[in-house]
Amino acid sequence: MINFSLRPDIRTMHSSIISNGINYEYHAYFSKKQTEIIIRRVHEGIITVDVPIGMQKQEIENSIIRYLENIQKVQDGSARNEPEVDRGGTIHIRGFDIPYTVTINRRRKSPFICSCENGAFRIELPEPVSEDNIKRILESEKDWIYREYHRSRPESPPEVEHHTVWIEGTDVPYIIRRNSRLKRITLRIHRNGTIEVAAPFDAETERIKQFVQSRTSWIAPKISLNPQAHQESGCPHETKPGFEAGSSSGTVEIQGHVIPYQIIRNKRARRVIIKIDREKNVRVVCPLHVRIPDIATFMNQKADWVYENTIGSSRPLPPRREYRDGEIWPFLGDTIITRISTGEKPSFHKKEKELYLTIPSDFTDYHKTEVIKEMMSAFYAESLHQFSLPLFQSYAQLLGIKVPLIKMRDQKTKWGACTAQSITLNLRLCMAPTGIIEYVIVHELSHRIHPNHSQYFWNTVEQIMPDYRDRKDALKKEGYSWVI
Repeated sequence: MINFSLRPDIRTMHSSIISNGINYEYHAYFSKKQTEIIIRRVHEGIITVDVPIGMQKQEIENSIIRYLENIQKVQDGSARNEPEVDRGGTIHIRGFDIPYTVTINRRRKSPFICSCENGAFRIELPEPVSEDNIKRILESEKDWIYREYHRSRPESPPEVEHHTVWIEGTDVPYIIRRNSRLKRITLRIHRNGTIEVAAPFDAETERIKQFVQSRTSWIAPKISLNPQAHQESGCPHETKPGFEAGSSSGTVEIQGHVIPYQIIRNKRARRVIIKIDREKNVRVVCPLHVRIPDIATFMNQKADWVYENTIGSSRPLPPRREYRDGEIWPFLGDTIITRISTGEKPSFHKKEKELYLTIPSDFTDYHKTEVIKEMMSAFYAESLHQFSLPLFQSYAQLLGIKVPLIKMRDQKTKWGACTAQSITLNLRLCMAPTGIIEYVIVHELSHRIHPNHSQYFWNTVEQIMPDYRDRKDALKKEGYSWVI
């Protein structure tokens, strides 16, 4: 039995604690970048804490209690060398005049800034410094000061909100979580169908709601509301004002045929390109600023090429996977049958000619399909590695070279790749006849001697595998059908 672990979704913890007879709520935010417990804010009985991943609840609460006890000692005047108020002023940040006070605290070894409940800030200094130095200290922390000041204002939006969006005749709930570290709005759908929007701390609620509304076509299929809708991978994010967000579509006409295409805007794109997948679907990837009329003009100029690679192409379409119980998959020149059941967590194991897959029962239909794909990829990668390792060892010995690091990866265009450090095989080769797998291994090992496709390279391949041309042709002819 192989447990197929998914990434845990434990990022926050909300609880309460009593100190000196007062009940405090605390919100702990876990981060892998955090190395120690940092108490960021105490406001109206609510404490915000940044915590390293894996920290136990008791340790967090002990740190909070110690922090609150220290505050109480200062307020009661029982602490030694109490800070002395020196002077104060305001700092102008993003349209706000934010007040601050400066105190001398001999216990401090370096300047320290903390927020107060009234929205002001206190700078504690080990010794008096000039006004210019105080300004420099404040300027160095102005982003943090602005965040904390903004969050202390009455009109500041809450850190967590619950809303609904109307999709396909259904009110779908979603959660807004604001985070001071974020720069833009992002949307995530958990595998149980829960929708979560992460937003900057100062993002207006109406702006977030408009963002979610604009992504309803992306959300629908992932929560099983509209399975026929386009299912674009990735996580949608907020685009610049004035640009079309997400994706749109268009058509190009040629020789009496209407060929649809989808427009995908990508902030990393530098020019307009056309992509045609194995199922002959057409996508136009372009920068955010390109206008729809310009894309239409570009597609009309490329209409002949699009036609030749879609309707006019003789290339057969790959088989459609159904991701169901009892489906037959190719496996090392033979077949294997999937047996699907529900359980607590994803796992898979092989027994004779059957592969048993366990899927969590609370996953949506979309995410059930996704986890089947992930488990099939993991199974093929593991099986291909076990099968190919002895072949690598025997053929490397014939070539007089060492066996390199071997990797498995799902690649869209390459069956194998050779670098100075490793050889990578496409895990979908596990669906091929064993003779084809052997050819790809010999091909990539020969690149360790000749890192090119010169005649010397092909002579080396032929010396080890005289019938390599037949195997190469079979790979080109049958490879389209090996899809996950």
